[in-house]
Amino acid sequence: MPDSAFTWYNQSLLANYHSQRSPRILFVLAELSRTNPEKRFPTPEEYYEKIERDFPESVYAEEARRFLGKATSLKKTDAAEDLYIQAEKQIDEKQYRTAVKTLSVVPQKYPDSPLAVKSTYAAGWVLENFLLQPESAIVRYRNVVQNYKGTYFAQLAVLRLDAVLREDSIRISKAITDSIKTSNAIADSLKTVKAIADSIKAAASARDSIAADTTAHRSPIKPGAGKKDTTHAGSGPIKPSGTVPGKDTLNNIKSPLIDTVKAEGKNERTVQHSCPVVSCNEVAEKTYLLRFRSSEIATLAQAGQFVNVLVAETGEGPLLRRPFSIARIEGKTPELLFHAIGPGTVILSKKKPGDEINVLVHWAERFAWTLILKRLTLSAGELVLHRFPF
Repeated sequence: MPDSAFTWYNQSLLANYHSQRSPRILFVLAELSRTNPEKRFPTPEEYYEKIERDFPESVYAEEARRFLGKATSLKKTDAAEDLYIQAEKQIDEKQYRTAVKTLSVVPQKYPDSPLAVKSTYAAGWVLENFLLQPESAIVRYRNVVQNYKGTYFAQLAVLRLDAVLREDSIRISKAITDSIKTSNAIADSLKTVKAIADSIKAAASARDSIAADTTAHRSPIKPGAGKKDTTHAGSGPIKPSGTVPGKDTLNNIKSPLIDTVKAEGKNERTVQHSCPVVSCNEVAEKTYLLRFRSSEIATLAQAGQFVNVLVAETGEGPLLRRPFSIARIEGKTPELLFHAIGPGTVILSKKKPGDEINVLVHWAERFAWTLILKRLTLSAGELVLHRFPF
């Protein structure tokens, strides 16, 4: 890659040497020469001298003078450098989220500063190693690779991307394996529940059979023998000492165990709604809470209910719908919490009050977990700290 990058950057300089991008290109070429000493590139000092001579007022001229060992000009303090130093202090004080926000400001406000690429890489490193958010770190590293090709930090970002993606692949593989084990455990539990229910039914059938035999072998009352006295002296009629429960009695028993096994019929249907957006607010960095109006969804949805949202009309955005679990329902207003990281969720994050969203929801029977699982674990990605009151 260094050879091709060197060629393209030089062609860009030849096409328009006095453009505003030229000092940055010269600085990148100096980095290529410094990090690839085995290549027959001009020395880094040659590029630094060109920057100082031809673009003395640029921010890269200050860096070039520093590399050349010359005194820097008495200009006002570099604002980008001040922000970077501030972020370093925040990291030392373990204010990692604040540090990421500070580092993110540098490339936004000062894209031509030499510290823009360094700040972007540093934000990814903090997200990966301190905040344990590999998905967000991948976004920062890819930004470095795509927008700062040929730089030292782009090479570092490629190495970190490879490591993070490999670890992520291992984590996903382990999660799938654990999920399979959990599914097998649930299947075994269901078999146990069914066996218990079958035993209850068999016991009821046996009791009914015994009751029938007892009735069939009773001695009949002889004609003319008169009625048997069913009263005690000074008391009312003799009441039976007990009853034998039959099938009807068993079926009327209200038990979560029996309800789990008896689950009769399914009332499944899929419904498409056009729902007006009530609000869509950013509640954290790139994290949005979208509220929309739907009486049916608000009334029928239960914990764990998913909806599939078409983020844009055909031809204006991604073809496939995005699935979201309902985070909360207030009155007739369901809420969706999501992270704007891809093209679909970015489009969704820009919805305004009054916009319509197309929501597809599938109504079906829930699983009954009460008697099967003793401990539940809720796992989420970057939203793991958010409360799920629904």
